[in-house]
Amino acid sequence: MNLLRLILFALLLVLGGAVGAAAEDRVYLQHSVDSRAPEVYVGDVNDFTGETLKMTTLSGRQIEIPAAKVAQVDSDWPEKMRQAQALAAQKKFAEAEIAFQAAYRAEPRPWVKRMLIAEMARCRRNLGRNDAAGDAFLALVASDPYTPYLDAMPLAWKTGEPDVNLHRAAIAWLEKTDSPHAQLMGASFLLSAAERSQAIAALQKLRTAAPAELALLAEMQLWRTEPPTTQTADRIAERRPQVERLPRTVQSGPRLLLGDALARDGQPESAALEYLRIPILDNVDRPLAAEALLRAGKQLELLGRPVQAKRLYREIITDYPAANAIAREASARMEQAGGASP
Repeated sequence: MNLLRLILFALLLVLGGAVGAAAEDRVYLQHSVDSRAPEVYVGDVNDFTGETLKMTTLSGRQIEIPAAKVAQVDSDWPEKMRQAQALAAQKKFAEAEIAFQAAYRAEPRPWVKRMLIAEMARCRRNLGRNDAAGDAFLALVASDPYTPYLDAMPLAWKTGEPDVNLHRAAIAWLEKTDSPHAQLMGASFLLSAAERSQAIAALQKLRTAAPAELALLAEMQLWRTEPPTTQTADRIAERRPQVERLPRTVQSGPRLLLGDALARDGQPESAALEYLRIPILDNVDRPLAAEALLRAGKQLELLGRPVQAKRLYREIITDYPAANAIAREASARMEQAGGASP
């Protein structure tokens, strides 16, 4: 009997060790110039904000790492979260949003809860519910004013009057003078509404008073208000480095504006290339990626490359069916474009 107890105790130790190992968090730092592999810390992440990651290492040491140095965090993600991520990867955004909500309710760690809020905001944006996406993003900012998940923030990058719900939400956001994130969102959507002058005034203030990344995004929103005649080749060249100062995850909208400026400047090939960067760089904002593919196709038509244009239109129809209006236009252009079938 004693021997049996010893065997059971040994098995429990082994299983307990395996469970403990699975529960460890791994924090990968950005590659340094003189290192071949990223530095890794293993232990328990206590909190992770846009400023700092705090963790307890396996040795029990408490450390703080600047968020800018963190490349990736791996954890023993719960099954509900993995299921939600799988649904999002399959582009089943309605089901994914519900699954992320369930994962959020079951998750005790505040830093993981923030990740889940960002995922819910992305799902809502891909479903065309920018008003709900914006509210989720502001809940994220309330928890972490320096959130690293700027890509979850819905912004308008093309002309188009917001629907009733989004219009109402955008006005409310613009009135939040204590929240640069809310004002930036509201102003971006109201540039195409009756409140355009108030939106411009807010953006002009944000580009000088907001935190650096928000100030840059406000500046780029103001590009939408400039007369086309002022967007010369030299001006476009000056703006590309500005776009590249942004985190890669939020460059797509400004790149759409660069592509538009190149198209107006009579540079269809450069415009098409700029548009095509967007679906490559951005796996989050699928309506924006679909719009970029459509605009790239139009530039290819101007270049006399209908077969290549049709390939892009077919990609929209096949891979972006939720982008209804864009998919319909792509279908119409498929029929109108000359050349052989792609």
